[in-house]
Amino acid sequence: MKTIRLNQFDILKGIGIILVMFGHAILGNGLIHNLIYGFHMPLFFFCSGFFFKDKPLKESIIKDAKGLLIPWMTFCCVLILCSFILQILSNGLSPQFHPLDENCYILYYTIWFLVCMFIVRLFYRFISKINNRLIINILCWGGYFFSFILQYNNINFPFFIDSALTMLLFFHIGKIFNSQEYYKKKLPMWGAIGLVIVYALFVWLAAPLVNIKENCFPIYLPVLSIIPIWALYQICCRMKSVFLLHCGVVSLTIMGLHHPIYDVVMAPIFNRIIFPYSIEVMLTVVLTLIIVLIINKIIMKYAPCLLGKF
Repeated sequence: MKTIRLNQFDILKGIGIILVMFGHAILGNGLIHNLIYGFHMPLFFFCSGFFFKDKPLKESIIKDAKGLLIPWMTFCCVLILCSFILQILSNGLSPQFHPLDENCYILYYTIWFLVCMFIVRLFYRFISKINNRLIINILCWGGYFFSFILQYNNINFPFFIDSALTMLLFFHIGKIFNSQEYYKKKLPMWGAIGLVIVYALFVWLAAPLVNIKENCFPIYLPVLSIIPIWALYQICCRMKSVFLLHCGVVSLTIMGLHHPIYDVVMAPIFNRIIFPYSIEVMLTVVLTLIIVLIINKIIMKYAPCLLGKF
């Protein structure tokens, strides 16, 4: 049962990371972009919360630092290298480097997620020590609404602390999903597909603006995101895709490397070879995914420590 359950979540993360790649490959804020951004980041925090285990604080912080901050530093080095390449390609115009700027190319470009996840897990480590479910719920929901107030007043905290307060709730929901054994509850396939259709229709009509990196979201984000996450989980329970499962397992590497490859490899190619836009997006995602999977295989064979694997 444990293996099956892990497979389901790996497949779910595999779908999520591929949607992340499409979200970054698509320009503008059209329907597909809004559909993806409406839930793709909450999905990863939900999955992380599901597997959360309460351990001694020092041990857990060290583990999170190895698993999140070491890969973050590795990807920072990759982005620094890419910035030099882009500087050459753009005749001296290099991406800006401002450590406290959330739009800084080198430190936070695409890998902001790792910083935010570390903060979320750190927050939850302290909250979980409280032996009172009601207080834990109040703190998680309170953080969410406080973050919404920050957004409403155009206040940003450094190092994505405001985004972490938002995602803390989804991490907590994932933990509840496990502890209350909701993962054992099954919907018929038509029900799961129906929820996806309802979600798509709502996004089409309401066009909610969601960008977790910028801590931009509507007040109803928990309902907006949990519906497709729950529906996709139900669909994943019935899937046996080895490819999606593998993408879920290596989602960290895909998260950190896909955007630099977009910028340094794919963009120059498609500046010279013209394809219809939809084909260009598809080729960008597929070719980048192949490259990342090859790189991940090499890293895991020769230097797994770069990804925090010791």
